Amino acid sequence: MTGRKGVSARGEYVGYRNPPKSSQFAKGQSGNPRGRPRRSKTVAVSPFGDSEFDKMVLEEMDRIVAVREGETIEKTSVMRAATRAIGLKAAKADVKAYAAVTAKLAAIENRRRSEREELLRVAMKYKEEASWELARRKRERAAGPEIIPHPDDIDIHPRTGAVILKGPLTLDQKMAQDLLVATWPKIDRRSPQLLV
Repeated sequence: MTGRKGVSARGEYVGYRNPPKSSQFAKGQSGNPRGRPRRSKTVAVSPFGDSEFDKMVLEEMDRIVAVREGETIEKTSVMRAATRAIGLKAAKADVKAYAAVTAKLAAIENRRRSEREELLRVAMKYKEEASWELARRKRERAAGPEIIPHPDDIDIHPRTGAVILKGPLTLDQKMAQDLLVATWPKIDRRSPQLLV
C-alpha cells in the first residue's frame, strides 16, 4: 500500500521500473510459470513455395459460383466474378475501382512490352550468331551439328518487331519435316500445298 504518491507504506520509493516489493516476483520464480505458449503447427509448404493459406486462396479463386447478370445466371470462377465486379464498378465511375483497373492494365501492358522486347533481343542475337556460325562453317568447309531453328526460319517484322518462326524448332520437328519431304516428292518447296 502506498500512502503518498511514489512512496510505499514501508517508506521505499515506488514508481517507473520500481514496483512495490510485495508485487515483485520472488527470486528464482518465473513470471510465466507455464512457459511460452506453443506456436501453431508449421504450415505445409508446396514445392512452389505456397503455404497452406496460399493454396486455399488459389483453390477459392478457382471455385465455380453462380453469378446473375440481368435475367441470366452464369457459372464462373470467383476470380472472374471478382474481376467483373471491379470492372463494373469502374464503369460506374467508382474512382478506386477505376484506379485499380487502370493500374492493373498498365502493369500487364508493361510486362507484355518487356517480354516482347526481350524476345526480340534474344531472336536478333540468336539469328546473328547462328548466321555467323553458318558463314564460318561454309568459309572453313567445316561440319557441325544442325542449327535448329535455322536463322532463315526466323523472321522479324521490320515495323512491329514481331518475331515469326516459320520452321522446325526442335530436332524432332526437323527430322519429321525431313522425312516428310523425302517421302512425298510431290510437295512443292515454294508452297505448303500438295501438287496434284
